[in-house]
Amino acid sequence: ANHTFIKWILYISLVFALTLILPVSIFTILLYGFQFVAFITIAYLIRVNLRAAANKRPNSKLFLVGLLILSVLVAVDIVRHSLNDRGVSLTPYGLLIFIFFQSLILSSRIASAFTRAEELAESLKISNESLVALTENLELMVSDRTSQLNTTLQRLRRDLQLAKKIQQKILPTPDISIPSINFFLHFQPQDEVGGDFYDIFELDTGIVRIFLADATGHGIQAALYTMAIKSEYEAIKRFVTKTDDLMGHLNQKIQNKFSGLKIVFSCFLIDIDTCTNKLYYTSAGHPDQILITKKAGMELLPRTGNIIGLRKEQHYTQYITHIEKGDRLFLFTDGIVEQKNPRREEYGIETIIQRMLDYNGKDSSLFLKDLIIDLQTF
Repeated sequence: ANHTFIKWILYISLVFALTLILPVSIFTILLYGFQFVAFITIAYLIRVNLRAAANKRPNSKLFLVGLLILSVLVAVDIVRHSLNDRGVSLTPYGLLIFIFFQSLILSSRIASAFTRAEELAESLKISNESLVALTENLELMVSDRTSQLNTTLQRLRRDLQLAKKIQQKILPTPDISIPSINFFLHFQPQDEVGGDFYDIFELDTGIVRIFLADATGHGIQAALYTMAIKSEYEAIKRFVTKTDDLMGHLNQKIQNKFSGLKIVFSCFLIDIDTCTNKLYYTSAGHPDQILITKKAGMELLPRTGNIIGLRKEQHYTQYITHIEKGDRLFLFTDGIVEQKNPRREEYGIETIIQRMLDYNGKDSSLFLKDLIIDLQTF
């Protein structure tokens, strides 16, 4: 509908309504204009409702019929008034008929609303029943999946416990005994299993070989890497004399056999010769190890080559240092120095060195025990 046209019709109707309080002579003069406006308004309303009926708007035909009857009767009254015919006015009857049709339309709309409400209620009832059924099924599904997850978790825990026992079995026992050297061992992976591995054996009379490795990653993957490292190391550990040559051979074996797995690890290999009081060592990207001697005090044993697994052709160097009876050697992986407290501060190698100096001359087992406690409370 044209809102501007309707607005002007309302304004004009208001003006004619105001003439009711004016003298009759003025009303009579303006009456013909009012009748013209009434014809125009009725024609416009009929046009709008014809379009609504053509577009099949709900109840538009009923409204159009009532409007046509009212329009015809109003038009008859206007014509009769123009001809000074003083018969019975038909407009009130037309208005009554129009109101009757409006009542029919209103009743139809109310009935449609009730029908839609009943359909919606039925739909909601069905939806509610479906929701209840879905909730019950969902509870069953969640219960079933939870049971499956618990079963899987229990199996994983058993597998992890078995892997932990296997990993501990491949390590030297804490009560290892070799003449002239006292060993104090502690193995604590970050998870149930880890990528740390060490080996101690007597290479020759008076010569003890110690190997320490730290595979990248954590958990089962790193633990499987240690199995591969141990397998390759065991094959050559008794047959290669120099520590740097053994590192080179180990790097080539890892590259040749496990290149697709990209096994990368740092390691430290040291030979302790108690006959000549010398240490022979090679470090493949491993953290600096700590040696406390009576003669030189604290000495760090630095890395002498890159970590194993990076390049096939890798050069390693063997370093030699002197030791005496009573000297202490602390071998470790990076987990201890990278241990962090709640403030994200690392434990650090400086702390370990200070602890070793504080316990210099004291029982080494007491030093290791207190260091473990210090790490746990850090």
